Parts: sequence; structure tokens; C-alpha cells
Amino acid sequence: MFDSDTVTTPAAQSWDPAEACWTENPAPRPTRSVPPGMTLMRPWHESDLDRYVALLDDPAVWAHLPDPYPDPLTHDLAAQLIALSNAADHHLVRAVVLDGQPVGQVRLSFTPGSADRSRAEIGYWLGRDYWGKRIARDMVARFSAQCFAMMPALAEQYARVHRDNPASRRVLERIGFVAAGPCPEHDGFDILTRPRPA
Repeated sequence: MFDSDTVTTPAAQSWDPAEACWTENPAPRPTRSVPPGMTLMRPWHESDLDRYVALLDDPAVWAHLPDPYPDPLTHDLAAQLIALSNAADHHLVRAVVLDGQPVGQVRLSFTPGSADRSRAEIGYWLGRDYWGKRIARDMVARFSAQCFAMMPALAEQYARVHRDNPASRRVLERIGFVAAGPCPEHDGFDILTRPRPA
């Protein structure tokens, strides 16, 4: 499911995140707009290196992330990040692909070294050219739902949001995340949480 989750709705079907598959609709119903051609949950590939650098070597993208901007983001460092994203067992990292090209990333991460899989952090970034087009909301909503569906032990997701990034906060709140207070590890960030949907 995560490797080729193409958003092309079959006739009279809809995506069921609980079952992680397409299901027959009992009757026609309105569906949420999804950018055509979006694919989620494919790993980053070595062949994505130039695209990865072009998207992420941008101080504006890093401005509201908890990690510092590695100015510049070299190809060597980018290659290491791609390798780590596919090798580490404490997280799930996927490129977000639109019309055949990566445009950003989603990530679910657990505490390294811990066997606890009941709580995990969801994080994401999107290339600057794709801001303001509803892509962030759609990709985070789908990834969050699919992670809950694929991981029965996962009871809660949380996210760190910079207080100067109201757009990202709205993305999370619209899909069910709620404020849980300031982030103790990072000044200027708040924690938002989402429990497993009933």
C-alpha cells in the first residue's frame, strides 16, 4: 500500500483507511478534492538525489522545522539522508510524488531504541513551489490515516508545530489534531496530538 498509493478513485469506490483498500460505495457521495496524479508512500530513491536537493536546499522550507538548516544542503549530505530514511527501523519515511515528481516528504517516527509503538511523531515538509495548493493537507491526512490503519498498536500521533507557522497548524487541526501545550524540547514549538479515530 505505501509503495504506490495512487490517488485515482475507481468508479463507485472510495478509499477506506480502516481497511487500507478501495471499497464499493453503497451510494454516491461527495468526495474531498485531491490533487490529480498524487502518489504517497514511495521510498526515496538514489535517482531522486538532484530533486531532493532542489526541494530541500531552501532556507524557507527549513524556517519552521525543528532541525537547523544545513546551509548548504550538499549532495553528499542529501545522499546520506536518503540512505538513513530507508535504513532506520524507528521511522517510516516516504516521498510525496505529484505527477511523477517528488514534491515533499511525510515521516512517522518512534522513539529510537524503544519497542513502544503506541505513540509516534508525524512530520512533513513540502517544496516551496507547492505551498498554498492544499497538497499539504491532503498528504498529511492520507498518511496519518494510513499509518493508523497499518499499525494497530499505534494509539496516538503527535506533531511539533512552530508558532510562526499557522498554515501548518491549520493543516493538522483540520484532520483532527488538537493542541496539547508547548514542546518542552524546542522553544517556539507547540505539540498537537491526534488519538486513533474511534
